[in-house]
Amino acid sequence: MRGSGQGLGAPDDRPLPKDLDQALTELGAVRDVLVHRAGRVNKRALDQAPSLRYQDGELVRISGDDYRTYSAAVRCYAGEIIFRSIRGWPEVSDENGPDLERWRGYYRVGA
Repeated sequence: MRGSGQGLGAPDDRPLPKDLDQALTELGAVRDVLVHRAGRVNKRALDQAPSLRYQDGELVRISGDDYRTYSAAVRCYAGEIIFRSIRGWPEVSDENGPDLERWRGYYRVGA
């Protein structure tokens, strides 16, 4: 197991799917652009998340699809982090953790 001594690192048997990792990386870059760059994408954001569909200098516009993707990624990953902290408990089985392969379904409608 990688990561901290608290058991929160990614276990070898529960890797994050590449598309979930990509969505979380994009969200981090978009967050930085919105907070620190008044919504204008820069080279740093594009280097951090090459999968972003923006060009240098463009304004970020979050679509409904973007919202669902990023919201699902955060909700699923948050569930995974919580699960990692209790995974070793006797009453907890791996079936109690989020379904990482189906992370895109973790968004909430109307939230």
